[in-house]
Amino acid sequence: MGYTKEAIKERIEKRVKVQEKFPVKKKFPFPKRPDAKRTLIDTDKEKFQDNGALKHWADIQNLKIAAASYAEGGSVEGLKQKISERNAVAKAARSAIVDLEHEMKDKAEILKYAKQYMANRKYQRGYEKAKDQDAYFRSHETQIILFGGAENMLKRYGIKTASLDVEKMQAEYDAMTVQKAKLKKTYQTAEKEVAEADKQLKNIKQYLGIEKDGQEAIKKHKKQDISL
Repeated sequence: MGYTKEAIKERIEKRVKVQEKFPVKKKFPFPKRPDAKRTLIDTDKEKFQDNGALKHWADIQNLKIAAASYAEGGSVEGLKQKISERNAVAKAARSAIVDLEHEMKDKAEILKYAKQYMANRKYQRGYEKAKDQDAYFRSHETQIILFGGAENMLKRYGIKTASLDVEKMQAEYDAMTVQKAKLKKTYQTAEKEVAEADKQLKNIKQYLGIEKDGQEAIKKHKKQDISL
C-alpha cells in the first residue's frame, strides 16, 4: 500500500517541499538498488493487453522499478540537477584529457630524442677526439647520425642539451600518465552516473505519467498547428 502510484507521487512531492525548505547535503550515499537500473516494461504492447496475468506481473515489476528509482534518485528536479552537474564534470574531465594528451604527445617526442641523444653522445665525442675521423665515422656511422638527428630535434623544441636530464623528463611524463588515468576514471564515473540518473529520471517520469503527458501535449499542439 505504501508503493502505489499515488503514494510514490505524494512522497516525491513531499520530498521536494522538504528539500526546498530544509536543504541538506547527504553525508553518506544510500545503498544501491538493482531495480533502479532497470527500464520500465512497456505494458501497452499487445502481449500484455491480451494476458491479464502477464499484465499484472509487469505492473508489479514497474512498481518496484519506479519505487527503487524514486528511493535512490529522489525528486525529478534533483535528478535533473544531478545529471547537469555530472555532465559538467564529465565535460571538464574530457577537455582536460584532450589537453593533457596534446602535451604528452610533445613530451613523448622530446623524451624519445633525449634518450636517443644520450645513448649516442659518446660516439659523437669519440668521433671528435678520433685521430682518424673517417675511419671512426665508418665504424659508428649509424650512432653518429642518430646523435646528430636527436640534437637537431631537441634544438627545435628549444631544449638545451647541456642541461639535459632524461630521468627528470621521464618522471614528469610518468606523472602525466598517472594524471591522465585519474582524469579518465573521473570521466567514466561521471558518464556512468549520468546514465544511471537519466534512467531513474525516465522511470519516475514515465511511471507517474509526466513524460507521457508531455508527449501528448506536444502531439496535441502539433495537431492544432496543422489545423490552422
